[in-house]
Amino acid sequence: GYLTSDDRDICAAAREELLRVGGSKMQEALDVLESGAVLICLDENESPVSKKQTSEILWTGNSTSGHNRWFDKSIQLICTNNGKAGMNGEHSMMDGMPVVGFCDYIT
Repeated sequence: GYLTSDDRDICAAAREELLRVGGSKMQEALDVLESGAVLICLDENESPVSKKQTSEILWTGNSTSGHNRWFDKSIQLICTNNGKAGMNGEHSMMDGMPVVGFCDYIT
């Protein structure tokens, strides 16, 4: 998540550096991450109480779980330690309405 929340040029340069130092094992790991369309984010250190706290955590990861957001993924299903759950979507890959239907289906 650290890479996808930064500027695209910085992300690309950081990705190349990861590949340079990590070699084929890093390439394999990035291939797995980059091939997924749906991602499950388990925010084990988050226990929001209010709707405002929950929405901030689901949207951005707040200041404590932002590293656990992959903003290039079409669908992120996010679950917190106290059972609050939601979805964060990036819909340039698909129309928003199928994602809304998906959310309705799983809730």
